[in-house]
Amino acid sequence: MGKELIDGQYYFDDIQEHFNKAKDFKSEDELCAYLDLNMESLCKELKIDYKSHKREAYMTKLKRFGANIPRIDFLITDQEGNKILLEVKKPNNRPREVIMSIAQLLDYYLLAEDYGHKIKKAYILTTQVNGSFTAIVERFNLPIGLILFSKEKIAVWDKGADENAKSIG
Repeated sequence: MGKELIDGQYYFDDIQEHFNKAKDFKSEDELCAYLDLNMESLCKELKIDYKSHKREAYMTKLKRFGANIPRIDFLITDQEGNKILLEVKKPNNRPREVIMSIAQLLDYYLLAEDYGHKIKKAYILTTQVNGSFTAIVERFNLPIGLILFSKEKIAVWDKGADENAKSIG
């Protein structure tokens, strides 16, 4: 993939190692519980004018294809009423899971719009990632940002909003 700046300061390859080695959370549920308690702080770092959030928000009232009702990990509302989708992944030695979550998030994005939500941004927050994520999002011009997260650091790759891209050390 080569050396790609994730936030104008750090190269993706250089910071990826920190996040892939961090072991702050034992499970995705533990990570979501931590985020639920700290959502306002996360939104401040992302420059989202936070109003509220809902955990495990349903994207529709109807089941699709006989499956469970689709729900996103967090549906954030900003002060203007815009919605930000946040899907959380805590892969267990399977960074490829983050790649597979792109389709899941795009599906939620469409469902949320069909449900009447005005989507401002969609993010995948993860503790691990491989370099294919940014390549796929760029190649297909997808409206998805990436948040690499540990208790020590956060790094944001947001191709559509460079002013929000940052690394907090």
